[in-house]
Amino acid sequence: MKNKKVKLFVIALIATFIIQHIILYLSPNSNLNIAQYNIHHIFLGAFFLVILVILMLFNHINSATIILAGVFSSFILDELIFLIATNGLDTLYWSKTSFIGSLIMHAIILIFISILYYKDKK
Repeated sequence: MKNKKVKLFVIALIATFIIQHIILYLSPNSNLNIAQYNIHHIFLGAFFLVILVILMLFNHINSATIILAGVFSSFILDELIFLIATNGLDTLYWSKTSFIGSLIMHAIILIFISILYYKDKK
């Protein structure tokens, strides 16, 4: 069972990273604007990840919650360095700092998962 959860989370995390970069490459000025506010996907990821944690507190853990946790975690990891190291403008989303930062953040999480996974197998 744990094996399946880990695989679902990792696949969702990696697939989301790839899909969101393809979408934003094809449509670089795609933004979610509410009134005058540009809502970055890091904020959507954080909000929905909190909802998922609450669901998990009440044992509502299934394949859908695990997959969504991977998706929303990727939303957050993708923009952490982008929003810390740049001014957050669309033109800088594809900067080397932003892209490499996103890759590094995803890699750190995948390494952490691997360590826990193989440590638990022993």
